[in-house]
Amino acid sequence: MDLAKATQELIRIGRLMYNYRYSIAADGNISTRLNDNEYLITVSGACKGRLTEDDVILVDSLGNAIDSNSTPSSEIKLHLEIYRNRPDVNFICHAHPVASTTLACAGIALDKPFLAELIITLGFVPIVSYGTPGTQALCDDIAEKIGSSSALLLEKHGAVTFGPDAEQAYRNLETLEQCAQVYLNLKQLGEIPLLPEDEVERLLAIRKRVYSL
Repeated sequence: MDLAKATQELIRIGRLMYNYRYSIAADGNISTRLNDNEYLITVSGACKGRLTEDDVILVDSLGNAIDSNSTPSSEIKLHLEIYRNRPDVNFICHAHPVASTTLACAGIALDKPFLAELIITLGFVPIVSYGTPGTQALCDDIAEKIGSSSALLLEKHGAVTFGPDAEQAYRNLETLEQCAQVYLNLKQLGEIPLLPEDEVERLLAIRKRVYSL
């Protein structure tokens, strides 16, 4: 995908995130990998529902802006850490959807097999230990936790989803929020029933076959 098309994809996904209230005000950030040395990311402080071409900038593998005086999102380190650990990932959405962020604030990972769609689409979703947003501390736990998951919950912060392209990364965000809401609903009913181990293995095999993970 060329630079102009990639920019428009970030703008499109930003509007979806904002319209479904996964990202409000200036929350969240979005990026895509162009190659091993160049990435597009939203600028700091931009409303994701009103992004323009000027709100998407090119950065290098260290997070430095290329040919722009604008400031990349403060979460650039988070994005680059995920790209370094997952060569299969080319697009990342970081947002603060309510149900997912509620679990993140409570320190609850989505790592129990209570829903087939969770396992097939996302795998098990771990909690990344708290680090101040925008600092390297936020990234310190990612390499250990990311595994083959398609999403992470950021303790006391929010959520991040990723995939091989923009559409899958955004779909993973929708799935994560749906699964988080189902989990919260089940907790109100009492103990959460889990899928049997042999069925979990079948679902993981489906995930591997579909997503090559």
